[in-house]
Amino acid sequence: MSVPTRAHELLSAPPKPPDAMKRYGLLGGGTVLGGGGIAVVVSTHLEWLTPLLPDLAGATLLAVGGGLLMQAAKMPSASSDGAAPVSSWGLSSRSRGGRRGKDEYDVGFQVEVIPLNDEVRYGQATATIASGGRDDDDGVTPKTFGATETALDAAEKKERDALKAARAKASDELAASLEAELSEGLPARRLRQKLEPRLFVIDFDTRARTSRDGRLAAPPSTRALLDELREMTNLLLRICSPYDEVVLRVTSPGGPVTDYGLAAAHFSRLKAAGVRTTACVDLVAASGGYMIACAASKLLAAPFSIVGSIGVVAQAPNVHKLLDANGVEVVQRTAGEYKRTINIFQPNTAEGLKKFDEELALIHSAFITHVQEHRGAELDPSVVCTGESWLATHALPLGLVDGLVTSDAYIRSRQAEMDAYLLRPAVPKRPSGLMAILNRTTDAMQAAADAARTALPAIGWLQAASTGSRAYGHQQATAVAAAASGSHSGLTSLGYEPPVLRAAEHGGGSVLEADAARVDDERR
Repeated sequence: MSVPTRAHELLSAPPKPPDAMKRYGLLGGGTVLGGGGIAVVVSTHLEWLTPLLPDLAGATLLAVGGGLLMQAAKMPSASSDGAAPVSSWGLSSRSRGGRRGKDEYDVGFQVEVIPLNDEVRYGQATATIASGGRDDDDGVTPKTFGATETALDAAEKKERDALKAARAKASDELAASLEAELSEGLPARRLRQKLEPRLFVIDFDTRARTSRDGRLAAPPSTRALLDELREMTNLLLRICSPYDEVVLRVTSPGGPVTDYGLAAAHFSRLKAAGVRTTACVDLVAASGGYMIACAASKLLAAPFSIVGSIGVVAQAPNVHKLLDANGVEVVQRTAGEYKRTINIFQPNTAEGLKKFDEELALIHSAFITHVQEHRGAELDPSVVCTGESWLATHALPLGLVDGLVTSDAYIRSRQAEMDAYLLRPAVPKRPSGLMAILNRTTDAMQAAADAARTALPAIGWLQAASTGSRAYGHQQATAVAAAASGSHSGLTSLGYEPPVLRAAEHGGGSVLEADAARVDDERR
């Protein structure tokens, strides 16, 4: 047992263990009194209530059923990692003044907030193990240690008294310091933030993620990672105070310069706003991954993780020999001397390759400047910016990292001073059970209504056409009979005008020549 180090816990009263007997007494008393009150009312007004009993029963069933459906719709899905119950923070353009819009659960960026403090995350498991797997009400006698039990009880009481005294002393000292800061003009809002600092953990992980059912999902795209980091940054800028800290767990071997440069710029906004930032590397943060990680105020890495690779690489195949061998010619025209410096379908020129090397060198120089701005100008680019990768144990003396520790160990060490939360994108909630059946039924009814609405014009047209169907059929029969007898009037009555060939109009000749001349005239 130790004195609490979190300010809000130190100033608040120690939590009292729940009183099971008091709870049972309240439940029993409430049940008896409530049941007695109902019995008195019913016995007094029995004759008046008897005709209304069916209506009351129906209304009660409707209310209970509706309440159960609403409760089922609000229940969150279980977390996949055994964490404490999560809550969701929604970022939606439809939300105004703290009120939920009609479609807020379906629109906007939703975030799961998962407590990481040990007492919340493992509280139930710890209590179960401490009790030996027994229920407090199962009637089993707790374990005792014979004659030494009395001595142990006395020692524990002495420890509790000492802890209580130390807590009271620390609380008085903290209260005095807070009063002094208030007298110096510190705003009350800042003081409250100082009393309850928070640690927020976010991820930038290019690996395949585990779905809620335990199966591996497809790795996230770079665009999805950028969108998540941007939204997380915007959220943290909104809620963080100068006393909070943000931990970014980076796992990435790198990627396109533009994408990872944008990710590093997003993360840098937190440090620029005065928020303490820490990057943790458990596996790899190389090239673009290190570009993001080094933007933090502090960079920590597991001993055998890979960091560094401060360099630029570009490559492209050249298949012009293969195309020449197969008789394929590629035509390319450019406007601008260096519009195309490296080619794929045509031979590369020495001038183009030289310009391409210069462009890579400029990107590498910008990468080096970025690292020096965030890690310090004392880094020697000729040593650490050669494109090499190092184990974190070797990178520590080079100044590429600030310490050797895993992300879990660091987050757990910070829990002594602040509450820790994991922020991650929330999986869209999908209804199950009865709610899923109701949703499918509603969708089917809506689809049937849409289909009926679409079919109404066609039905009206058929009804209008049916009035003249017999006369139309008689007209068709007459026209076909006339066509069979060689008369064109029947075809004309069906809306078909046969071509009329007049050889004299084309200077004489055969009918075939006249037909060819007519086709040429039509084309012209």
